[in-house]
Amino acid sequence: LGAEPPLEVRGLMWAWPATSSSVNVVKENFTGAWDLSIKRVAPHFGFQWRDEDPGGLQSQDWLLLARETTDPEQRAELTQRILAYNEDDVRARAAIRDGMRAAHGKAASRRP
Repeated sequence: LGAEPPLEVRGLMWAWPATSSSVNVVKENFTGAWDLSIKRVAPHFGFQWRDEDPGGLQSQDWLLLARETTDPEQRAELTQRILAYNEDDVRARAAIRDGMRAAHGKAASRRP
């Protein structure tokens, strides 16, 4: 969107290494009968998405609809839904990170 992310979001961006690293950390510390996706793991750390039906494919559909609609109100609603979904994904990763650090006796650090 071109704007500088809020300080809170920048802190989360620096709080844990790249996404691929966080996936590796989860895989090294958990086993699962189905998968170890963020949607399955984050609820074990008390995180819940605000959207009733969160998912990467759904967010892509929302983006396509937002681009195609001529209704500015619908575009604004879809844009907000996408932003909230993406924010929740970042917060879910932070919940996993903080929960794992707490379980290992390490403080959760956030660098602004």
